Amino acid sequence: LIKASGALSLGSADVLNVSLSHIQEDDDGDEKRLGILFAMTGIGCLIGPIATEKIADLRNTRVMICASIIGIAFMTTSFALISLADSIQMNFPHFPILPLLCADSGGSFKFAFVCFCTFLRGVGSSIMWVNSTLLLQVRILHTHTYIYSFNI
Repeated sequence: LIKASGALSLGSADVLNVSLSHIQEDDDGDEKRLGILFAMTGIGCLIGPIATEKIADLRNTRVMICASIIGIAFMTTSFALISLADSIQMNFPHFPILPLLCADSGGSFKFAFVCFCTFLRGVGSSIMWVNSTLLLQVRILHTHTYIYSFNI
């Protein structure tokens, strides 16, 4: 059930990246911004499992379930923040990385904020995916049943 919940949002997020990479005043940089969004997802997917490796314990499945739920919470929060990107105004001194992203995106603060939220979504989706996969491996003793679950 955890994997199915995450998979519903994973596919839609990639489709949304195309529309989020478009800035009305700068049509020429859409491809570059789309690449930046996918890179932020990739960096988040790399950092997520590394960050939770210390707390994930294969002997304690409750901790792994909690980690998976925290991953879903990260994904939900990032989608909520992306939906509010037009109305959020922040100062750059509080977020030192955002001006670097704005420089690559034609100076758009909204795109830099979307990049940050996309990074959070990558962190959450990788935490959810890795921990739920480990849960399947620990809870299901028969390899054939585990492999069958991926074919459904």
